[in-house]
Amino acid sequence: MMRLALGIAMQFCVAISAQADKPRWLLNADGLGPVRIGMHVAEVNRVLPATITPSPVGARVTPDCDYQNIPSYPGLSLVFIDDKVARIDVTAPGIRSINGTEVGQRERDVASRLPEGKWEKLDHVDSGKSLLVTKPGQHHALSFQFEDQRLVRIIAGSHPVIDYAEGCE
Repeated sequence: MMRLALGIAMQFCVAISAQADKPRWLLNADGLGPVRIGMHVAEVNRVLPATITPSPVGARVTPDCDYQNIPSYPGLSLVFIDDKVARIDVTAPGIRSINGTEVGQRERDVASRLPEGKWEKLDHVDSGKSLLVTKPGQHHALSFQFEDQRLVRIIAGSHPVIDYAEGCE
């Protein structure tokens, strides 16, 4: 029994250690940690602990747009336009915005942290709306998207790509 308890405790410590090794990057309108809006895919591969292989042009939704999920970061996706980061999507808890918001939080809690945000209806979701935060003079923005009063997606990027319903469209 003691060996079982010790084994479980060691597995727990290894799991905690593995999580601690992952960087705690914050999402802002210009990027996520070292990944910046406008970076070429080759630059992203140098700073991300994952390798992104661009999709063949024929496999893309549009020839210039490539949507990439990052398997080592569940819920993180990058949208590349002409092989440069144009948008960063976060769809799972674990990555916070610079404002301290995280997917799964209640709409009213997020809204209280973002009084400067502008509310918009999401055309592609019946119960959806977004809170758009753009700082004066910035080319990039953060979009906080809600369904049924829960934050389901945080998007950083440039217009018009930040407004697309599904990454490339």
